[in-house]
Amino acid sequence: LFRKSQEVLQEAIKGNVRNGMYLSQSVGELQRQLQYEETQEEAGKTLKFLLRRNPLLARRLGSRSSNELSFFVQLLSAQTTQKHRKRTLKLLAQLCSCEGKGIRNSQRLVIDHWLQGAVDDM
Repeated sequence: LFRKSQEVLQEAIKGNVRNGMYLSQSVGELQRQLQYEETQEEAGKTLKFLLRRNPLLARRLGSRSSNELSFFVQLLSAQTTQKHRKRTLKLLAQLCSCEGKGIRNSQRLVIDHWLQGAVDDM
């Protein structure tokens, strides 16, 4: 049921930026779903669809606060399998560039969080 509902959301986002902007209000819920093995794959796909052709959303997530970006960096650190790490890295990449253009603020925040985590681990 969850997979089918996510597929409907993905189709709604594909051709309509407005649908994507409306759904972007639920990014926090999608992030929570990324934490569970059963829902992680489809929630990640939906987030990628949201960010893929929506530079405004990608910039907003990077500039609004660093909470969204730090969530993905922390999620990456918590991943135990290569498959899950790869999926999380793809989401981070989507947050850092859109339509082939880099989003500097997001890139800076990701590196800051990543390096902070490395320093904390020392």
